[in-house]
Amino acid sequence: MEYEIYCDDCLTKMKEFKDNSIDLVLIDPPYNIGKDKWDKWRSVEDYVEFMGKVFKEIERVLKPNGSFYFFHNDFLQIVELQNWINTNSNFIFKSFLIWNKRYNGSPRKYYFDNV
Repeated sequence: MEYEIYCDDCLTKMKEFKDNSIDLVLIDPPYNIGKDKWDKWRSVEDYVEFMGKVFKEIERVLKPNGSFYFFHNDFLQIVELQNWINTNSNFIFKSFLIWNKRYNGSPRKYYFDNV
């Protein structure tokens, strides 16, 4: 099995790839939560428009049987992004994964442990 990992501006890097040439796309995009200056758009609509460009480019390069995963942490924005995907792409939603980050120093380390 051959694989490569790229850490780059996805809209720039994906332009180098042929259509239907990638097996897996895994992205950790900005979340539009204002954590840093690069992580804040004027509105959710502007953010969704930007991410829509990302999704369309991923759709172009992903093989028909490929997989696409993305990280996010704001559920209401995830809803907006999923609505955009449902309306404007051929992606088929399969499942929602939750990563419970249990590491020392995490303010939520024991959140699920005590349920």
